[in-house]
Amino acid sequence: MQETDKKPIHASAYYGLARVALLEKDLDAAERLFQKSLSSEPEAFDKAWDLVYLGRLAIAAGENDQAVLYFQSAFDLEGATDKARQEARQGLEMAKKK
Repeated sequence: MQETDKKPIHASAYYGLARVALLEKDLDAAERLFQKSLSSEPEAFDKAWDLVYLGRLAIAAGENDQAVLYFQSAFDLEGATDKARQEARQGLEMAKKK
């Protein structure tokens, strides 16, 4: 990240670090890093997945209203992949059931 000041590249780096934090089961760090990615002007691919993962973390925290907002934002995002939209749709269904 020190090699460039391009925000989308920083966003991708934060996204990757957030995924590592999830693998290590550090949910607080993962949430913080996904949020940092969102605030770093990510490309649509990363932004959609940031929102999907934040929605999943919100469900895990019992914050279903916030989860719905994240999933809906991912679903509506122009440039989101079909897979991200599919995951967002499933997340919406899960959040609304709880």
